Amino acid sequence: MRFEEALATFRALGDPSGAAETLSRIGNVQLQLGNYDEALSHLREALARSRALGVRADVAEMLIRIGSVQRFLGNYDEVQKVYE
Repeated sequence: MRFEEALATFRALGDPSGAAETLSRIGNVQLQLGNYDEALSHLREALARSRALGVRADVAEMLIRIGSVQRFLGNYDEVQKVYE
């Protein structure tokens, strides 16, 4: 997967913004494939990096995506927590 190569490159370069964006994209792909645990893992890491960078729009986007995964899993209590 090209995204995995990109992620490795951003990590090697010490580019947290590029890594966060790539993690987000990998999470989206995993969500579309129905790999919810993988999607959550990548999206949570993207969220942590976005928070560390202080990019509020990206934090909001990651929370929305994580909530979507939780909704697909039927974890409605988690959806509510994420969206609050």
